[in-house]
Amino acid sequence: MKDPVFCFCPDPLAESSPQQQALQKALENTRFLLVFYGNALRRWGSDELLRSIQYRRQQQEAALLWLLEQHSPQAPPPYPEALDAQENLLEWVESAVVAESWTMHLYDCLLPCTEDTIVRDTFFRIQASIAEENLPSLRSGIDHLQSPDPRALIEEVHKLISAPDPQRLTELFTRRNGPLLGGALLGAGALWLLKQTLIRQEQEEE
Repeated sequence: MKDPVFCFCPDPLAESSPQQQALQKALENTRFLLVFYGNALRRWGSDELLRSIQYRRQQQEAALLWLLEQHSPQAPPPYPEALDAQENLLEWVESAVVAESWTMHLYDCLLPCTEDTIVRDTFFRIQASIAEENLPSLRSGIDHLQSPDPRALIEEVHKLISAPDPQRLTELFTRRNGPLLGGALLGAGALWLLKQTLIRQEQEEE
């Protein structure tokens, strides 16, 4: 279920106009995402991917705040309270893809509420930034995080050699971010190492 920060429908009974409501919602959404990315930066450090998206969001916040001041007497929406972060960076980046996708669709609902050229241009630019920069960067980050770590892979193989475990061996080569899915060459290399070591152990036992 979507968080309300990603949903919008103008209230015809409100004192503010649909355009003013749309600007409020756009700024509310942007500030939500600023806190969202800020939490990740504090938890996982100054990651380049997170910093670049956070910087673009800060620019968008400044633009939306200026527009709201020009078109509405209402105070800007507050920043949300601290948000819970996922257990690991991969899960967080996956949730960021969902949040950015929902935000892009949110602007499909906001655009019909304004005919002002500058407001519409700002909304279109934010949408374009999501589609052309944020989402491709986050999806690339997911691919990178799912790639196998060669050193960790070799360590796992050595552990299996010292204490063979058929179930663990199956997981090593077939799990979601396993070497055969992440890279056939790494998987083949690890398999060759395991095979050669087992052959050597058999020869020593004879």
